[in-house]
Amino acid sequence: MEKLRGLEISTAMGCRLNCAYCPQELLLSTYYREDKKRARFLTMEGFYKALESVEEGGFVSFCGMVEPFHNPQCADMIKYAYEKGYRVYLFTTLMGMTDADFEKIKDVQLDFFELHIADEQGKCHFSITPEYKRLLKKMQETFQTYTYCVHGDVHHELTEIIDMEKVESLHLTDRAGNLDIGRKKISRTAPFLCVHGFEDSVNVWIPVMLPDGTLVACCNDYGMRHQFGNLIRQTWEEIAAGTEYKKFRASWDDDEIHSLCNACGGAVPLEMLPSQKLQRALEEDTTEQKLEPAAAEQFNRLKKAKRVIVWGTGEYFRDHYLYFKWNEALRPAAILDSDPKRQGRSFGGGYYAKIPRRSVFRKAI
Repeated sequence: MEKLRGLEISTAMGCRLNCAYCPQELLLSTYYREDKKRARFLTMEGFYKALESVEEGGFVSFCGMVEPFHNPQCADMIKYAYEKGYRVYLFTTLMGMTDADFEKIKDVQLDFFELHIADEQGKCHFSITPEYKRLLKKMQETFQTYTYCVHGDVHHELTEIIDMEKVESLHLTDRAGNLDIGRKKISRTAPFLCVHGFEDSVNVWIPVMLPDGTLVACCNDYGMRHQFGNLIRQTWEEIAAGTEYKKFRASWDDDEIHSLCNACGGAVPLEMLPSQKLQRALEEDTTEQKLEPAAAEQFNRLKKAKRVIVWGTGEYFRDHYLYFKWNEALRPAAILDSDPKRQGRSFGGGYYAKIPRRSVFRKAI
């Protein structure tokens, strides 16, 4: 059965931080338009059911369109997902998190951890209490913080607590046309590819599940323009066979079909992908003088190679090789891996085979 490689979750509806760059009013008005009693919080039962549609070893991202810990059961969900073998990503402001929540997740090995912190300009409505600062210290001591995100300058009460070298000041975006920021709207032309994501992690497209199970396009779909189905009541296979999902994905290749992606900066024209640039360079016989030294070295090796062999089919290969079209640029003669379970299978223009002796491998390239 076809399953999702990952799932992003909005554990609750309505974020108390009410950040200036987050169109919460649009989300709430759309979500409750037809049913005022629509679920505000994702239940544990709903969470269990949704995870059945995520592949084994896939990832679960606690982020979406709300602070995850606004749901009192968020810590239980994080712990459950981890214990079931899923990779867990956490994006949080810590607003709503308690010491009891910390105790539940302190032994979880997060695959990605990002802290959103208060800004000096007050664009986010944080409560910087002694309890919050104590919890902030505990979290960053326990988990490896990838980055601290802030829209503006770091709040003066936090500069001595956090690692300022890891601060990333984010630029204001219009959330794929859902927020008026006084700038010209983005207009993408197909074919393009969604690269919305984060470095050192999976940045292929994944949908967002709202508290009642509704599956929408992504964390920019505040107006719920694309509602694919309900992951609590349906399987991903059923949803992926639906009209709305098929139309959404077709919009990436067909400029006659418009979607939220046409107004999003995360949609990158195919010709701008590094793999496609490399393919053109190889086909046009670009000289190394036109390239940076590191790129020129790799280019020359590829240009002179009689055969290209891809070695290793781990997480990075799985999440990037086909999605970002490296198979079209590299056109490997073989894809090798030492895992017997992966050998002898066809995959993306090459095949799995047993890894040869190192001397043979060197001769092959």
